[in-house]
Amino acid sequence: MTAFAHRLPGYALALALVLGAALVSLLFAPEVAGSPSALFVAAVFLSAWYGEGLGGGLLATVLSAIVFDFLYVDTPLLLHVATPRGAIGLLGFVGVNLLITVLTASLRRRLAEERAQSQRLAGQVQALTIEIDRAKATQEVDAITDSDYFRGLQAKARGLRASRSPTEP
Repeated sequence: MTAFAHRLPGYALALALVLGAALVSLLFAPEVAGSPSALFVAAVFLSAWYGEGLGGGLLATVLSAIVFDFLYVDTPLLLHVATPRGAIGLLGFVGVNLLITVLTASLRRRLAEERAQSQRLAGQVQALTIEIDRAKATQEVDAITDSDYFRGLQAKARGLRASRSPTEP
């Protein structure tokens, strides 16, 4: 499977989340009129987290900026930034979404690294536990075989073997 094919579900998720944010912001326009960008920021975050990291988040950022500009910046339903205020607002929107994407992808990558490290360490602990158990068993056997009682048993066993006739099994 190619790298693009592997990332395709994450890109599809980004597209779906941004379209969902646009739809919800249009359906609930009066309720979200004060901060319609929050839905798009959420779409970017979820795309970066569940959409395979940086790629999904960057795609969601670009799509969100286009849709947000089209719906809310300066002149609605036009892809045009007409005022410095609109430009600054759109740049701030993109900047925040880029920051969220980078931080979320970094956190996701770090968690994956720590999960892998934890699994490696669990394997090492298991190996060390087995090694410790072997060493402990060897020490216990040595303690038994070095005892006077065991030496006495060995002497009795030698005596019994020596007293048997050579024809007995």
